[in-house]
Amino acid sequence: MKTAKIVPIFKSGNTADINNYRPISLISMFGKVIEKIIANKLISFLEENYLLCKNQFGFRTSHSTTHPMMLLLNKLTSALNKIKHSLIMFCDLKKAFDTCDHDILLLKMYNIGIRNNELLWFKNYLTG
Repeated sequence: MKTAKIVPIFKSGNTADINNYRPISLISMFGKVIEKIIANKLISFLEENYLLCKNQFGFRTSHSTTHPMMLLLNKLTSALNKIKHSLIMFCDLKKAFDTCDHDILLLKMYNIGIRNNELLWFKNYLTG
């Protein structure tokens, strides 16, 4: 299930620059189904236990890229109406998951209540 074919997909820019490609993992249909089931269960657990920030918009049902934009516009308009200053900082988290320390992630999962076989499954999936 953890075996995948890695295919480089061109993003933009110079086709000769390797940094302009992103890797896509092609896994078996069985692996895809298992991933989807686990993802749905994990999201349900996080939402039922109110473990997601209300401003977590990515990868959630009924949330889209327009939601954070509307939130930003509302905050800016409110500040402007109150004659206050606003500061916006954008951070491109390119390859964010690649830089995530898996031990810290697993510890956080343990701390929110993901334990036993479920935690072992994630640990196994993230290693090797």
